[in-house]
Amino acid sequence: LQGAVCALWDTSPEVQAARAEVEAARARARAAAQPLYNPELSLDAENADVNRRTAGLGLTLDLSGKGRARSAQGEAAQRAREAGYDLVRRNVATRWLKAWFAAALAGKQNELGRLRVALMQRFDDLAELRLKVGDISSPERDLAGLALGEAQIQQATLASNAASARAALLAISDSIEPSTLPAGMPPLVSNITPLPADELPELVEARAQQDSAEAGVQAARRNRIPDPTVRLTGGQVRVGPVNDRVIGLSVSIPLPVLNTGRADVEAARAEAEAAIANLRARQLLLKASQQ
Repeated sequence: LQGAVCALWDTSPEVQAARAEVEAARARARAAAQPLYNPELSLDAENADVNRRTAGLGLTLDLSGKGRARSAQGEAAQRAREAGYDLVRRNVATRWLKAWFAAALAGKQNELGRLRVALMQRFDDLAELRLKVGDISSPERDLAGLALGEAQIQQATLASNAASARAALLAISDSIEPSTLPAGMPPLVSNITPLPADELPELVEARAQQDSAEAGVQAARRNRIPDPTVRLTGGQVRVGPVNDRVIGLSVSIPLPVLNTGRADVEAARAEAEAAIANLRARQLLLKASQQ
């Protein structure tokens, strides 16, 4: 069973999609940990009464801690996706095992149904022979035929159930045949202890989503604070026969007048409240399921 479940995880499209989402979250976390701003290089040239040749290097300074907030949000989102990956693997394995047992049960019932039809067919043939020699009456012969017909109808239902159960099993994974699994139940293992409620994947994912939402609130608040840009310029200026070197330093800062970022903070706060409510709902659901 362990080998079959591991093979299921390797081939399940749902698990593969969850694994890809984890890789994407890790990549986004690495991207969020990178410096927020890149340096800017500018080259200026002017030919007029004054000939000017200058080069400038500028850099926006993250004085408000936007990078730290983004990094914390990316790490929390990564933890949420990793917990979601564990949850998907558990759910896929649970659904597949249930479908496997259902397919195995339906297969056994189908085999017993075929055996019953064969016995009813034999009983019907014997009833026909006994009717010819006069051992039974015609109504008794009709009862044998009715029993055969009822068995055939039930067998058609059992065959349909077996096909449906196998289709449900193959819908989860078509790479593992049920015949490759052990026929009997696995032995009872007494040294397996369930995880504490706080360590279940549902709560781990919900707490990580809450941390990510709260980090998003901090990031939205930091984004409202404008960051200054420092630029250093140097070059040459020639006016007639006079050639002078120039060095300049400038500082610019955007003014949050048209877009203050208040709406982004309110949206992030609402998402954080939703994440807190989702965590509480999952806690109540797990608590109720354990009682």
